[in-house]
Amino acid sequence: MLKNILSLILGGNSVLNSNSKNKELYGLLLAYLFMLILSIILFEEFNFVYVYYIVFIAGTIIGISSVLICLVCIDVNEGYFYKHLALTFATIGIMNIIYVYLDSINVLGAYNKSLWLLMITCIIEIVSIYFSFKYINKSFNIEKSIILRLTIILVTVFIVCGTNILPQIIVDKGNITQDRLLVQLVTLILYMSVNYYVKNNKYDLNERTMRDLRMYIRLKSLTIFSAMVFEYIHFKIYPIPVTTIYIILAILRGIYYYYIVKICITDIIQRPNKVLYTNLIEEKNKLSESIHNLELKESMAKSRSEVLSNISHELKTPVNVIYSAIQMQNISIEKNKTDDIQKFNGIMRQNCNRLVRLINNFIDCTKFENNNSTVSLKFLNIVSLTENITMSVLPFAQSKKINLVFDTEEEEMFCEVDIEFMERIMFNILSNAIKYNVENGNIYVCTNNAKEFVEIIIKDTGIGIPRNRIKDIFNRYDRVESKETRHKEGTGIGLNIVSQMVNLLNGHIEIDSIENIGTTVKVTIPKSYKIDQEEYIEFNHVGQSIELELSDI
Repeated sequence: MLKNILSLILGGNSVLNSNSKNKELYGLLLAYLFMLILSIILFEEFNFVYVYYIVFIAGTIIGISSVLICLVCIDVNEGYFYKHLALTFATIGIMNIIYVYLDSINVLGAYNKSLWLLMITCIIEIVSIYFSFKYINKSFNIEKSIILRLTIILVTVFIVCGTNILPQIIVDKGNITQDRLLVQLVTLILYMSVNYYVKNNKYDLNERTMRDLRMYIRLKSLTIFSAMVFEYIHFKIYPIPVTTIYIILAILRGIYYYYIVKICITDIIQRPNKVLYTNLIEEKNKLSESIHNLELKESMAKSRSEVLSNISHELKTPVNVIYSAIQMQNISIEKNKTDDIQKFNGIMRQNCNRLVRLINNFIDCTKFENNNSTVSLKFLNIVSLTENITMSVLPFAQSKKINLVFDTEEEEMFCEVDIEFMERIMFNILSNAIKYNVENGNIYVCTNNAKEFVEIIIKDTGIGIPRNRIKDIFNRYDRVESKETRHKEGTGIGLNIVSQMVNLLNGHIEIDSIENIGTTVKVTIPKSYKIDQEEYIEFNHVGQSIELELSDI
């Protein structure tokens, strides 16, 4: 029975059945019941009327303060709803002060007038809250609104105190009239209706604000209901001590004034400042992102310029060499120096290979970028293929006075790989190992058994790579520049292509390097166990690829 009554007053069964959203309400109701019992037991003979008045005065201060807070924060908080709400609380606060004055006069006529003023104040409050929601985004002139509300206060006070239009609602402080019950019932219905209206409409307001306002309306409804019950019991059944009634109502009023404070602090002060802070953070992040994008664009523009310059150089150099070789060849023909003609033909052939290699690299970059690259997997002994490729590079290493050694843990380990990919991977890594090595340096190539994988390790004693540049070494067009590498040929796209090819073979590549000591490249390829498949052993075109891939040595 009690649960059903509370459910009806406080806004439906969901209020009492929801554990997550209404713990605060349960706590307040328990506190209310506890104070009710305690006040009846302990304060039956103690006069708490002045405490009741103090609560009213505190509510007035809170209401007027909310208007001042709203005016101070008007530039930050542009929501008209909060201004309406603040003016409503201030209006009710002023009328409550007048009520306290009338109620403190120990005259029956004044007491009747104070009760009428209190009931009309409640009606004005709930109607004002309704219109605050009804015209939530509508702008208004705050000065005109203040004048209107002051007019309402003056008219109400005049009707209540200056005329005899309103009937008596308590006779000899011993009987309550039907007019009093009727007005209380109408006021309670108005509060419950507005609560229902707010609950079933969506507004662009902070969720906490909506919750606190609904709680305020529900507690105000509970206060009116409690006043009706206490008055009925006091006048009709058993005379409850007036002090007890005052303290219970004071507790309820103190609780819903607490929600006014929460709304004022949370939404008129804290929330706008939080929004402002959030906006500043967002603007800061946008600015940081813009700066980052600008730096990235500048870096890309610089890289693009360097790449174009590098590519232009890479294209121009072999063309110039070929053109010079042709001129020298013509001079040799005129002088009948046939031996020189063969030498110049070799120079032209090497630089034509450099051009073809460069063009192939750009084509491959486009294919990888557009995911158009195809893989032709062959089942083969990866040890034999690696050894074949390594040994084919031996003459190039020897021509640079570099010692090249191949070793393996096992003679046979099988993988499914694309032979052309493996050749280009190995040639590119070995080309760098030769190009950036020192005179009389060493290159060690070995294949290791790593359980489900085969590791191909290429270790050199070259100039090495700075630690801070290793992470960027596989980036397209990224090339480590130093006084040792500046005179070397290259575009910086070779290792990017190597990385893409290794990925297509479901493998992994990593580089470890120490500057001025050397570099170690480890390529990991998964093993294959297709026993029923014949080994593919054709490596005839290694000689065709090596001239292209090592043309810049």
